[in-house]
Amino acid sequence: KTNGRRSICVHFEILSEASDAGMPPSAPMLVEYLPKSLSYSCMHMALAEINAAPPQDSDEVPPLLARDLVLGRLPSSTAADGADFGHWGLNASQEFSIRRALASPCMLLHGPPGTGKTHTAAVLMTIFAQRNLGSRCAILFAAPTNRAADCALLCTNRLCEKHFAERLRARVEEDGDSECAICLERAPDIVTACGHVFHRSCVALSLQESGLCPMCRQVLKQPGGGLRVVRVYGADTEKQDFPVPRRVEHRGIQTFKVQTVPDNMRRFSLHWRCHAMVPEEEASDEALATRAAYEQLRATDVRSPSFDERRTEYQIALAKARAAEIRQADIIFTTCVSSRRTAFLEAL
Repeated sequence: KTNGRRSICVHFEILSEASDAGMPPSAPMLVEYLPKSLSYSCMHMALAEINAAPPQDSDEVPPLLARDLVLGRLPSSTAADGADFGHWGLNASQEFSIRRALASPCMLLHGPPGTGKTHTAAVLMTIFAQRNLGSRCAILFAAPTNRAADCALLCTNRLCEKHFAERLRARVEEDGDSECAICLERAPDIVTACGHVFHRSCVALSLQESGLCPMCRQVLKQPGGGLRVVRVYGADTEKQDFPVPRRVEHRGIQTFKVQTVPDNMRRFSLHWRCHAMVPEEEASDEALATRAAYEQLRATDVRSPSFDERRTEYQIALAKARAAEIRQADIIFTTCVSSRRTAFLEAL
């Protein structure tokens, strides 16, 4: 504790082999701290929550991975996963990193541009998601910028489509699974994450009765086969795409450019799915209810006595749609700042 408050102390050590040879050990040094307004503020809040004091000083602080990282208490490990990764097209360095990451509670992977960090992360997330089958777990990918999050999602989606297309071919041509496991007709067109082949239309009908795979009864999140990825954008982006009427508009001064959702990203976007505005896939009941509530709200005059009621109905429907979409996600992509959105945390 410092002045009666819990705090994190940072100690700097001068290494002779890495320091300027001409600088005497006793020379004074200056450490300059340059904060970046919004992103660093979110990191500060996260660190404060990680190192929060227990309800009473006598209580033991519960174990938490992030706290152990910050305080340097995480033990080093040389363990490596022994699975076969030959079909992922990785080089030796990338495969070594994935083996270590799958067997370690924390892994730091860095390298210069063009060395395949995004591809390696995409493979790692896909493997993690496959190992999460049968549970309501999801992988959270947080990037510093919207562009980085979009690029990572598209890379992961291309990887998943290629991987599951090859799995479907292998199941049909090599393993002899040439019939849909539901209707027993030939030419199945999808393979699920749990490895069973079906017709897309048969799975859609089955999921209306149960959210489980008809064969192994594991949780089936993506009716189109493969893995389900979701992109969570910021609140300002959502308000720009689906503006909510107000009785009084406080326009103020806009000091930043609102992120626009690219056309090719809308089918992954959380708020576009929640409003049942993705024609490529069948909308959930919660999303259809949200779209109906939003249309009613937009059709209601702000001076009408029923305006507040319509707005409340829309907000409740939207919260339910968010929760339904997040529950169905295998991998969630967002920015570091948007990962702290209240609406996103409530949906979890």
